Amino acid sequence: MSLRVSNLELEAGGRRLVRPISFEVADGEILAVRGPSGVGKTTLLRTLAWLEPKVTGRVELDGMTPGEMGG
Repeated sequence: MSLRVSNLELEAGGRRLVRPISFEVADGEILAVRGPSGVGKTTLLRTLAWLEPKVTGRVELDGMTPGEMGG
């Protein structure tokens, strides 16, 4: 499976947590998410799992968005 994130921006409680970021994780690769408390790590992971809405950007798993996957 591959994960592609393009220009993703996140907010919570009216506060910007993640500026637009883009990255790819190919099949067999590992992504580490690090940072101090309150910077948006959990919000990012919840967004990647489609449990939180994104403000802007695109998240694809194997080239499909949540709507294309039925989510």
